[in-house]
Amino acid sequence: MYSYRVRVYDLFHAAHRKAVQLVLSYANCPPPPRRPRFTAVETPDDEQQAFDEGLRAVEDSFAETEQAIEDLRTVLPEEVRNAGKLGQHLMFTRHYLSEKSPDRCAHDADDILLRDLPLLIERFDAWYQAQSRLDPELLQRLEAFTQLAHVNSAVREGWASFKTRSVRSFDLSENVDGARLAVQLFGSSGVLRDSLSDKDCEAYLNLLRGLYSVSRNPVVHNDASPNPAVADAVLTLLSYVLARLADVQTGDNEGHGQSADARSFAVTRE
Repeated sequence: MYSYRVRVYDLFHAAHRKAVQLVLSYANCPPPPRRPRFTAVETPDDEQQAFDEGLRAVEDSFAETEQAIEDLRTVLPEEVRNAGKLGQHLMFTRHYLSEKSPDRCAHDADDILLRDLPLLIERFDAWYQAQSRLDPELLQRLEAFTQLAHVNSAVREGWASFKTRSVRSFDLSENVDGARLAVQLFGSSGVLRDSLSDKDCEAYLNLLRGLYSVSRNPVVHNDASPNPAVADAVLTLLSYVLARLADVQTGDNEGHGQSADARSFAVTRE
């Protein structure tokens, strides 16, 4: 589900860039040529040509913006995609451009850029917060990278958050990390050996060792770009382990506490 949110933000940024270009195209479009009534004087050719070129630029920019917005709305949840007056502003723009009156719909472009798209992503964020299974603190730490659609940085931050939480929760050395951290948590002399069964400790130890090898080490030591779906799975697994650690701290050693239920190991969308 995390990769789904990154995808939405990627499309949002694309639509936002097109909307900026649309506003600029209006600013560069000359006003429609006017001629006094009841006169045989023709509009100068250079004025008409300048307007026609400006109008075409606005029409082309609007077509690109509308397509980018449609690409974004297609992937949004149904209850989010029609938020605000975006559809209305697109409709009026189409109408007035067909009448060759860009001056009458320039304000609609401003509304699309400054109001409609921000409201759309705000509503999506609220929807996502309600649906996400990620640990709340982890979700908050990933926020900046999510909004920039930086999957690689998000995975790095996920591992940094896991280390910080583990060290803080169980009073471990700040210098311990990677597989050594997994051993200090779940190894034969680990701090959780008295709280979890040997079987569970062994399972979590193997899980973390594997994740460090295939996920954390490549993104920390190399300029690797993880597949969004793989990043999604890794962050979900980290969230699951964090929920289990929270259960131990609250004394719910059977793993049936609220934190495990609320942040269960599940990917609910893409």
